[in-house]
Formats: sequence, C-alpha cells, structure tokens
Amino acid sequence: MDKRRTFWNICYKAGITDLEKCIGDMYIAGMSSKEIQEHFANKYRAVCTEKNISDYVKRSGVPIRSKQEAKINAIKRGRMVYLKKPKHLLKKSGSLSSKIRFNVLERDNFACTLCGNSPKTGYTLEIHHINGSSSDLDNLQTLCFQCHRGLHYTKKDKV
Repeated sequence: MDKRRTFWNICYKAGITDLEKCIGDMYIAGMSSKEIQEHFANKYRAVCTEKNISDYVKRSGVPIRSKQEAKINAIKRGRMVYLKKPKHLLKKSGSLSSKIRFNVLERDNFACTLCGNSPKTGYTLEIHHINGSSSDLDNLQTLCFQCHRGLHYTKKDKV
C-alpha cells in the first residue's frame, strides 16, 4: 500500500478530516515540515516524509516561505542560533564615498561577486576591501552580508 495513502488513512481514523488544511494551519503557525512530520509521528504514529508534508502544504494553498523568512522563523522558534558579528567587524568604513560605492555596485551588476545574490533576492550588499584599505576600484568588490561575513571568518581562521 502507498505510504502516503497509509498516512492519510491513519490521520483520517484519528479524526483529521481535512489533512491539507490541518497541515497548512500548522505551517502558518510557524512549524517547519520536519516539525510537522515529527508531530504526526509522535501523536498519531503516522509516518510521512518531509517531502510529502511540503506537498500537502503546497496543495493547501498556503504561500511557501522564502529562505529569509524560514531563517527568521527558525531563529524565533529556537531551531537556529543567531550569531552576532564580532565587534571588530561591526565598524563601518567611512573612507568610501557614495560615488565610489555606486561605481563598484554598478561594475558588479548590483550583485554579490561570489554567490550572485542581490537586493532583488532579499540580500544586503556590502563593499569589501580585497587587500588592505586601499580605495582603488580594483581593490573593491561587492559581497552580500553572508559572503562578507564568511570571508572574514575564514580569514580569521587561516591567520
């Protein structure tokens, strides 16, 4: 027998008549597919894959969270820890003028040079000094916040 059909039968026998709506409501409440899967396994002994849960969410008509929304939700619910930037990385460089920043962004097509993320995809862009603090255009590159943070952490670890 099909596992998904068995899952549906177990839930129906437990009194859940509209499974898609139930799963959609749980998703709206902030639960991830993994948490919903664990909920059904623990409460009803109904086994289902995360993929099947996400299929039920899609069929329920609930809009799927973006990666950024999922990350914020995971931090709020305690599934992920938000690590603050170290203080030595928090200082803003006041040495670059707006014109130079714009020229670097324009040259890099307003996207991260490492991963391609842009403000259109919901990422904040930063200007990174490749070597030292020289403000030459050849020494500057556009990075998203995540790549910029990762670059600084890897440099710190290598030294």
